[in-house]
Amino acid sequence: MDRISNLPKEVIRRIVSFLSAKEAVFTSILSKKWQNLFTIIPKLQFDDTDEIQGSFSDFVDGVISLPSSTRVNKFYLRCRDRVDPAQYDLINRCLCDVLKRGILDLKLDIGIGRHYYLPFEFFTCKTVVKVELEGRYAAGFSYGKGFVVDVLPENAFLPALDTLTLSVIQFNDLRGCAFKKLLSACPVLKELTIFGMRWQRPKWSGKLCIPTLQRLIIQDFHPSQFTRVTLDTPSLTYFECSDAMPDEYSIVNLDFLVEAKLHLMFTDGQYQYYIPYDGSALYYFREAIPVFENLYHLTIRCDDEEDCMAFLPYLLKKSPNLETLVIDV
Repeated sequence: MDRISNLPKEVIRRIVSFLSAKEAVFTSILSKKWQNLFTIIPKLQFDDTDEIQGSFSDFVDGVISLPSSTRVNKFYLRCRDRVDPAQYDLINRCLCDVLKRGILDLKLDIGIGRHYYLPFEFFTCKTVVKVELEGRYAAGFSYGKGFVVDVLPENAFLPALDTLTLSVIQFNDLRGCAFKKLLSACPVLKELTIFGMRWQRPKWSGKLCIPTLQRLIIQDFHPSQFTRVTLDTPSLTYFECSDAMPDEYSIVNLDFLVEAKLHLMFTDGQYQYYIPYDGSALYYFREAIPVFENLYHLTIRCDDEEDCMAFLPYLLKKSPNLETLVIDV
């Protein structure tokens, strides 16, 4: 007796969410009632650390075998071990199939030893809302040479994408600025996280102009490769940055910023070493401190009390609406 089929549809859908793509195909064949429930699959996931899932090739076969009417909400691909370049075509076959199924949430966490290029279909997906690309470091290969974004299709357009995470990505600007083209293809982008960016023949102008952006997190972005950086993000409310500083921020549009976490460093152009960004550095740039109209709460952590007290009056002068000040020395 098939007791599972008599369960409420909501319960069966929950069970379905834990099945692999291959198991999903088998169950839809065995039961017509189950087949109807596979119109939408909440999540498809492959993780090479899970020995129960079997091979990646079997997983891809299962995905491609799903009925064409099947929709997938979330797709996660995690390969911690270095992926053989011979499997890149297999990855793209799977990815292209999923992108046609109304995908909303896409995460690729892949250990790639040699350059891997995303298929053009990725840059024209009209449904995806959240994307996380993590080119995991593969032992024995240069850091940051996994995911490569080079040439985007002329019709690149991600109209629904509002959250984008780029981790260990290399931009090869062989035909214009690939980074700028990618951001231009995201008209409703609200959250951008950048970690471990690498540049090959950089043609980026240094202008980060995203009117819709509300959250920006930057770590190891290497802006010091560019003499000037422009932050034209008028809707930004949260900004977190841990990186070396460029020579100049020519334009900074942060009128609606509510919270910021900064761990900045300087570089010496001659010797290329980093100097921690501390109170003395803030004092050096005291005249360039902008007015923080929306700053109500301020916490300052400083190792050197003398440096802290030196720049603090200048910061307070530029914070007319400050209500709470916490000094952690």
